[in-house]
Amino acid sequence: MILDWKLTWRNLLRDKAYVFLNLFSLSVSISCSLILLSYILSEMSYDEHFPDHERIFRITTEIQRSESNVVSAGTARVLAPYLDNEYPGQIEDYARFKSTPLSAYAHDDLMRDWENVWFTDDSVFSLFGHEVIHGNPDTALDNPNSIAISESFSRFYFGSTNPIGELIETGGEKYEITLVYKDLPDNTHLKHNALLSANGDEEMLRSRENPAPGGVFGLNVITYVKLAEAVSHETFESQMADFYSRIEPATLAQQLESKLAYRAQPLASIHYAKGVRNILPTGNINTIYAFCAILIALLVVSSANYTNLALAKSMKNAKQIGTMKILGVQNQQLSIRFVTESILQGVLALLFALCLIELIEATTQLPYILGRTSLYDVSEDIGLLLWSIALILVLSLSSSIYPAFYLSSVSPLVALNASNRKVRHRVPLQRSLLGIQLFISVVILATTLLMSVQIAFLLGEPIGANYENVISVKLRGIDAVSSSPEIVNSLKENPEVFQVSASSYVLGEAAVPTLYRIERESGGFISHSVAFIRTDSNFLNVLELKLKNGRYFIEESDAELDQSAIVNDALVREMGWDDPIGKRLGFPVEGFEEGDKYVVGVIEDFHISSLHSEIEPLIIGRRSFRDFDIYSLDEGELIRENLLVRYAGNDLQATLAVIESTISRYAPNYVLDYELVSDKVEDQYLDDVYQMALFGLFAVVSILLSCLGIFGLMSFTMERRSKELSIRRIIGATLLQISNLLAKEYILLLLAVAIPASILAYLLIQDWLSLFAYYARVNLWAFVLATAVIAALTYCVISIRLLTLARSNLADELRYE
Repeated sequence: MILDWKLTWRNLLRDKAYVFLNLFSLSVSISCSLILLSYILSEMSYDEHFPDHERIFRITTEIQRSESNVVSAGTARVLAPYLDNEYPGQIEDYARFKSTPLSAYAHDDLMRDWENVWFTDDSVFSLFGHEVIHGNPDTALDNPNSIAISESFSRFYFGSTNPIGELIETGGEKYEITLVYKDLPDNTHLKHNALLSANGDEEMLRSRENPAPGGVFGLNVITYVKLAEAVSHETFESQMADFYSRIEPATLAQQLESKLAYRAQPLASIHYAKGVRNILPTGNINTIYAFCAILIALLVVSSANYTNLALAKSMKNAKQIGTMKILGVQNQQLSIRFVTESILQGVLALLFALCLIELIEATTQLPYILGRTSLYDVSEDIGLLLWSIALILVLSLSSSIYPAFYLSSVSPLVALNASNRKVRHRVPLQRSLLGIQLFISVVILATTLLMSVQIAFLLGEPIGANYENVISVKLRGIDAVSSSPEIVNSLKENPEVFQVSASSYVLGEAAVPTLYRIERESGGFISHSVAFIRTDSNFLNVLELKLKNGRYFIEESDAELDQSAIVNDALVREMGWDDPIGKRLGFPVEGFEEGDKYVVGVIEDFHISSLHSEIEPLIIGRRSFRDFDIYSLDEGELIRENLLVRYAGNDLQATLAVIESTISRYAPNYVLDYELVSDKVEDQYLDDVYQMALFGLFAVVSILLSCLGIFGLMSFTMERRSKELSIRRIIGATLLQISNLLAKEYILLLLAVAIPASILAYLLIQDWLSLFAYYARVNLWAFVLATAVIAALTYCVISIRLLTLARSNLADELRYE
């Protein structure tokens, strides 16, 4: 059978409005679907691009206590070398990562701060199989002063030239570039811009050369191992359990009333692991589930929309179909024609969708929000291209299957009678499809509204401290840090400044957990991991914290520098203290009594991390001044401290100028590095804001597609009922009355799906809110508002479509054919 492409193309050109609606709705839905599909596939294949990733594991440390267990992504430096010695042939490779305080790297006149620079073992490239651009991975990190850099790092300093042998300076040390590796893909939890040789870190070098059992109680590195092919996951974990049982008496664990357990975490499962205190950022699997649901919803909405429009067009052309059948066209030919038209439109929509994706990528921040360099790149992924083709075939075939096989089977006499109910009775099917679209629109819109309420709650919830008009200023280098007392006193005297405090802690960041021995209410001690920060006596005033019991630090008293401590109410509750004043706190080392701290005050709880987690126990120690004479010139450049400045007026720039000029008097080369604390705190919720924005975007797309479906269905209804509507106008009906008549059935349909849609939206938002320790109450008004918005848009679309009736000639509408 020969397919008449000319006829197919001519049919499409004849119904320009129908084709435009179809192509527009398909292009929008396909572009959104491809973006989501690309993102989901990338996220679900996290770290799977590494060779032999099935045999690579990260070792986690579980600290087991009678009252609680804590699982950390950190391990002791000696663990991997010790295991390698104890079980020869079991571990094929291992690599440890240790963070470095170095951040500013310079070459000639170029200098830049780089995050994610780590000390690591020279086996890292054989373990992970990085794609190397320049250099020899086998010897790259042998020398202590060697550095391997990423492609982006290299491009910043050296452009497209080969930098091997060049020197990079940081902290007074010069490192020779020995290797350049290709930038790691977006879907890896390993983020490093440069790697320094572990041979240049004395502690890591010593732990590898002489591992001792007493050093296993630590969480200072991240450890990865690659097991030999014959060693299973379970076997390795049992070996680690046996290993710890043999060395336990030589560790600090018994003194701390704790035990250690080691787990081997598969590389591909790390990004979405729960219950592990991670040094590196992790993902939320619920977000992926939500995006999968949105992808399915978009496909259902677009398929229903296309089917509705195809049905409307086919019923409109029923007489043409009847005439063709009388002239001898077979049912199979008609079916192929419908399918061909659908596939042709699908291919055109796919091409438009790819262009739309490029436009979105070039003009919006969507790639940044999704944390990707590209939204969708067919040229680099044949798999995605095949997915794209399969997607359009499935969408086209599923949308055309009814008109292809039902309308082609209608008898010619029935088809020629345009008013015949056998052709028209499929309108309920169209309404059912429209009901699905309205159902999905209500779900997504209600969910988005409730997410916006939660975000507003997070940003407006009292957090126990006043972060407004507070500036966090970073002091770098020995000149600035050693002069911080003078800087604080000078700033206090300036009328632009209310209060100043020096601190080891950067507000808006998670405080580092520290292991303490804490005195019980009943006597004796218990080991406990708590957040710990050091600051001065003015910290309370800068953040306007409330003292609940006891006193704060005495500024003039040097005697209490290493003895006094402030705790928050959360620690008091957790320890069950009736009277916390005087309770002892100590670091977990033998002879700790000499370094005891005593609780002198209790402050009301305040959030030092986001509202995703509950307020944790906190200890605040008095900041002491170091003997800066012990530091070499190079070491002094690595010293950091943080100032908190509450400024008086609304002129931020004037305050910043005062701060910079004051610090520059003591550190002439100082360059102001600051952040607004309120912005830093809000940044903790960026992922939630982005997730809400994405839900909002797809809610708009879903509603837009539903409106197009209503518009197309209304067009079909008005053509089918054109004579009836014209007669109503002649006898005096207004457009408003006709709008109400036509809208009633759609509004009733919306109300019918609103209740089950609201129930589903409630279940979805409850699951999302479970990610937060503190959340807003779910209000019914969100479901009512979502339904009302969809109803208003439905009425507007119907009213707009009726404008064509107002401009039509009633005589033409009533003319008998």
